[in-house]
Amino acid sequence: MNGGTWDNGKIGKCYNSGGTGWINLNSTITLNSAFTIALWLKVNSFNAAWARVFGFYKNGNEYCGMCYSNTNSVGFHIYDDVNGTKTKVYDAYRYHPVIGEWAHIAIVFNGSSTIQWFKDGDLIYTENNITLPVNNSYSINGLCTIGNGGNKSDCSINDFRLYDTALSENEIRRLSRGLVMHYSLSGSGGENLIVTNSMTPLSGTAGWSHAGTGWAISNVVSAEASNGRAIRCTYSGTT
Repeated sequence: MNGGTWDNGKIGKCYNSGGTGWINLNSTITLNSAFTIALWLKVNSFNAAWARVFGFYKNGNEYCGMCYSNTNSVGFHIYDDVNGTKTKVYDAYRYHPVIGEWAHIAIVFNGSSTIQWFKDGDLIYTENNITLPVNNSYSINGLCTIGNGGNKSDCSINDFRLYDTALSENEIRRLSRGLVMHYSLSGSGGENLIVTNSMTPLSGTAGWSHAGTGWAISNVVSAEASNGRAIRCTYSGTT
C-alpha cells in the first residue's frame, strides 16, 4: 500500500486512494481468454483525465484496466503488444457515475467477441464484434494494481474480484447484492463463516459441523433461495 486510507466501505472496509495512493496486488496476472472483473466502486471526484482505477500493466503496449475519461465517465480498455506495436482490442467508456455514490460494476469478456457492462446487477451495455489481434487470441501478462499508473484516480474500491471465466447475468446479480455467505469448505476445520444481514458483517468460526446438546448442524453450504442466496445445512436432533 502506497498512500491512501482504509475507510468504511460498502462491505466492511474499503480502499480510498484519495487521488494519490495505490496498491500493487501481485507480481503478474495473465489474461488470455474469458474473464470477469467485478468491484464496488465509488468515484469521489474526477480529479484527472485518464486516471487509473485499476489495471494489469506490463508496458506501454500491453495492458488493460479501468480509468476515468477526460469528462465524466469511466471506461475499460484492453491493449495487446503485437510484434512491438500497441494494438487495441477494446476501449470504451460506458459507466457515468454519480460522484460519492457506490455502484457495483462488472466487466464480462467472453474471450472472443463480446464484452458486457453491468451496474448494480443490471446489464447496461453489450459490445459485440470485438476483433482479437492475432489468430483470434490476445495475451495480457502484467502487474495487477489498484490506482497505480500515470494519473491516479480519486475513488474508493471494495470487494475487487477477478474470475477466469465469463460469469452469467444471474451470478453478477448475486455479487451485486453483497456477500451473503462465505465458507471455504476446505475440510481443515475452523473455517471462517461470514454471514451478512443488510450488508452488516457478522462473523464467527465453524468447522464442517457444529453440535450442541441433542442437536447437530453439518454440511453447511451457500444455496439458492427465492430472493438471492441462503445458508443450507443438515440438521439432526430433537431440540
